[in-house]
Amino acid sequence: MFFEKPPAGYVLDEDTQVEKDHGRLETRRCRICTDVAWLEQRQEWAGLASIICIESWVEKAGKSTYSIRHYICSLAMIAKAAQYAVRSHWAIENKLHWVLDVLMREDLARNRSNHGAHNLAILRHMGTNLLRNDKTNKHSLKVRRKQAGWSTDYLAQLLEQVM
Repeated sequence: MFFEKPPAGYVLDEDTQVEKDHGRLETRRCRICTDVAWLEQRQEWAGLASIICIESWVEKAGKSTYSIRHYICSLAMIAKAAQYAVRSHWAIENKLHWVLDVLMREDLARNRSNHGAHNLAILRHMGTNLLRNDKTNKHSLKVRRKQAGWSTDYLAQLLEQVM
C-alpha cells in the first residue's frame, strides 16, 4: 500500500504518540500525504487535500492488538494536527453514544423493522439535544429526562426551544 512504501518523491509527515493510562499502553502513528496527485480517483472527492493513515498498537493485560485506519481530508495539515482531529472526533462520537446508551437506553431498543430503529434514534438524539440545551436547569441529563416525563410544563418548556 502507499503508506508502507511511498513512491519516490512523495514525502509523508509522521507523528507518533505514546500513552499509558488505565493499565494499557497505546502507541499511535499517524502518517499523512498532502500530495494526492497520484490518486486516480481524487476527482470523486471534491476538495480532497490529504490522505491520512493511523496505526494503533495497544497492550493491555499481556495482550496486544493492532489496528490501521485510513481517512481522507479536505485540509492539508501536519500529522500531529491530524492525530488530534481524529482523536477529538472519536471522543465526541464516544461521548454521544455513551449518553444515548446510558440516558436513553439505546442498546436495549428492540425496534428493528423498516425504518423504525433509525427514526427512534433520531428522536433520541433530538431529545438528548433538547435536554442538553436547557441552560435553566442545572440537574444531570438523567434527572432532566425524568422531569420532562413527570412535568408537562417542563416538557413544554423544552419543546418551546424549537418552536
